[in-house]
Amino acid sequence: MFYFELYDDKRLNNKRAGEKWDTINLAIKLSRIQHPLNIRKRVALLFLLVLFPGAVIFYLFGSSWSVAWCTSITFIISVKQAQTETPLIKAFLDDAIRQKNTKT
Repeated sequence: MFYFELYDDKRLNNKRAGEKWDTINLAIKLSRIQHPLNIRKRVALLFLLVLFPGAVIFYLFGSSWSVAWCTSITFIISVKQAQTETPLIKAFLDDAIRQKNTKT
């Protein structure tokens, strides 16, 4: 989800598509060093907002509604987390560009 906003960043305009992906991936890796993922929080969100309500919906209405719930809420959570983490990753984009330029 990070790629939608970061791919069109003006600092990456002069790069080819493959170089953009590599630079964005490096920026994500650099940001994860400073701001590691909170796995417990993500698993708790997965259980409380996706799996538990999905199981309740499955027992009440059937499998089609629970599958729809699980896929839609997973997508919404992914988009929301990407929106909150993209500014953190943007801060590391300059460092990633600098590291990519020194390698070549």
